[in-house]
Amino acid sequence: MKTKNLIKAVFMTLLLLTAIPVSDWATEKVSETLLLQLFTQIPQTTGKNSISWLGMDLETVYKEFGVPQEVFCYRADKNEDDNVVFYYKNHIYLFLFENRVWVVRFDERFESEFLGLKMGMPREQVLEILGNKFKEADDSLVFYLPDQGFPVRLRLFFKENMLFDAYVYRGDY
Repeated sequence: MKTKNLIKAVFMTLLLLTAIPVSDWATEKVSETLLLQLFTQIPQTTGKNSISWLGMDLETVYKEFGVPQEVFCYRADKNEDDNVVFYYKNHIYLFLFENRVWVVRFDERFESEFLGLKMGMPREQVLEILGNKFKEADDSLVFYLPDQGFPVRLRLFFKENMLFDAYVYRGDY
């Protein structure tokens, strides 16, 4: 049953990706230029508002970010915890569960600032900016972020004491 829901979610996502009425697909109304624009756009957004992305529905994601470069499934230990992930060319990943964003990831290639931080920033500087950490685990730090009607967390991963991966997520999942 979970596989059928995932297939349905991916299918619906592909339909939304086109942003073109089904009745226009096989007509001259759909130009090659329009399709090229739809499938090559890069979101112009930065990570500054990443907390507000949590809870976004699919329609809002497409309006704000455009079409993802890749869509893939993130397999969890339990089938019911699987996610659909939208990956964008600027190295933002949006993890969706039940058609809403619940995790935002910035990988080490992300070049913009997010929440006052930048990839490659030293651990000490991160602590100066964010203050007290909630907890420390291995090579990561977890912080509480402002509540959005649900708890929000930030988990930062470090390699050789330099920031290289970040997740903003709902703390109630």
